Amino acid sequence: MNFPLTLSIVLQFAAFLWAIRLTWRERDWRFGTLAAAMGFIAFRRLLVLATGSPFIFGTGKSSEIPGLILGAATLAAIVALSNALADRKSAEEQLRLSHQRLRELAARLLKVREAERATISREMHDELGQVLTGLKIEISLFSRQVKHTQPELLPRTASMLELVDSSMRTIRDIATELRPSVLDTLGLVAAIEWQAETFQNRTGIVCQLSTQTSNTKFSDELATAVFRIFQESLTNVARHSEATEVNITLEQKGDWLSMNIHDNGIGISEGDLNKPQTLGILGMRERAFPLGGDVNISNSPAGGAVASLKLPIDSASAAPALELSA
Repeated sequence: MNFPLTLSIVLQFAAFLWAIRLTWRERDWRFGTLAAAMGFIAFRRLLVLATGSPFIFGTGKSSEIPGLILGAATLAAIVALSNALADRKSAEEQLRLSHQRLRELAARLLKVREAERATISREMHDELGQVLTGLKIEISLFSRQVKHTQPELLPRTASMLELVDSSMRTIRDIATELRPSVLDTLGLVAAIEWQAETFQNRTGIVCQLSTQTSNTKFSDELATAVFRIFQESLTNVARHSEATEVNITLEQKGDWLSMNIHDNGIGISEGDLNKPQTLGILGMRERAFPLGGDVNISNSPAGGAVASLKLPIDSASAAPALELSA
């Protein structure tokens, strides 16, 4: 029995089987080509062993040893390649899971932050508002008491009243910025209209708003996400676009809600879109992702930049969440 030739055939058949396994696992036809080549070589060498005919590689030692080396090297290379691909796939899966968990954590942090902002806004409006209202009443009563007895104090009480009124306006503005009450009381569409009007009054940039939505009651999570994305879009317009007008459309089509913010400014470059510092754009996308939506920012052929949001209204269409272990 020709032992080196037999061993080389065994090694080449093993390489053939490993190549088939690799082809099936990776679903890649290139590995199938390799498997076919290894199977062909192994089969022809098997014919040499069975017939003793040297029509391929010969039967002398000068051809058996190289065949043995070739079979061993091929098997080792295929096994190493298979292990490397398996390790890479495992690493990619771990990276995907890690990325998904980070996104889930970001979504949870956003939800917690919104809850905290709502609580702080409510406490500021109720508690501090009541305290300042009581203080204003006391100052008014004191002003009436000293009106005839110590009129020289009236300018100071008037100044105190103005200071209290200014503090109440500041608290109201801060509370509204933390969590607009219109979003909770009147809903998303009214909050968008209010924010557009406020933005126009503050910046002088004209806002044209068009809404086409049914009377659907959007969930708090969806309404908050859309409103915050809208706020961030307007902030980007005011900071970077040099625009004089913004067209906003909010439209509901079936189970999908879409929003487009199109300005007539200078647009946005690819470099600005991909900058690590563009946390505002990243935050917009991270707000939309847990709800199964997406934010796309691009330049319009008509000029200016367009921020587009599309997300499902049905929460069942949202992206699946992963359990975060404690």
